[in-house]
Amino acid sequence: MTKKTFVEDLPFQCALFESFAEKCSDDLPVLIGLSEFYLAAGRTGDGLRTAVRATVLAPEDPELHYILACAFALSGQNQFALDHLKLAVQLGYDDLRRLERDQRLQSLRESTGYRSVVRLLRQKIR
Repeated sequence: MTKKTFVEDLPFQCALFESFAEKCSDDLPVLIGLSEFYLAAGRTGDGLRTAVRATVLAPEDPELHYILACAFALSGQNQFALDHLKLAVQLGYDDLRRLERDQRLQSLRESTGYRSVVRLLRQKIR
């Protein structure tokens, strides 16, 4: 029996977390996980909707705003992506390495807004 890769297992992971979300609709880690699995599976709209739904539970969660930034960037809504990325940093997001390497943010890399957020994060983590 061969082991499935992460990408091959995404439909299962999405279905598993969907069932968790049905039973625990106000569980923030479940909603964040579901949003991340949706985004990884290319289900950007579902990922965005789930992340937005989670903001009702935790409007000041920096990780959640980072995920929203990724979802908005993937959906071509770059200004919303930059707004949430900046908010994530203001709320305490501090993983500069992840931010600089995350391919989901590729559409933002050349913008002055993105560079401004990176400068802000570098100043905060000094």
